[in-house]
Amino acid sequence: MLLTNSSVTSTIVRLSMLAGLLLTGAMLVACHPGNKATPGKSPEQHFEVKGKIVSVDKPGKTVKLSHDSINDAAGKTFMDAMTMSFPIRDEQALEKLVAGDQVQATLVYSETSNLTWLEKVTVTKAAGQ
Repeated sequence: MLLTNSSVTSTIVRLSMLAGLLLTGAMLVACHPGNKATPGKSPEQHFEVKGKIVSVDKPGKTVKLSHDSINDAAGKTFMDAMTMSFPIRDEQALEKLVAGDQVQATLVYSETSNLTWLEKVTVTKAAGQ
């Protein structure tokens, strides 16, 4: 096979373009907003939360919770006190909850999906007590 200067130059240009495309693709994947996890840090954060159940939406698998300020282990505020809805993935726990229950739970925040939900929900004072 005889290589000419123009065919070598053409091959180099094609390889350079391919390398540039691959590098651009790698940079787009690395910089995608969904990749927020800090290296060496879990993409999920867990916070203790206390509050009162305002309403329960069993078909929607959520509770509306009037909760205290939620802080991290260092005491930094993650979320101010407010009333908002949270998904509960544990259907057995959801079935036991009623409006007026005082609860303690673990709020899970996923940096990858930017979603929150409640786990380990415990009634600390039942409604009407």
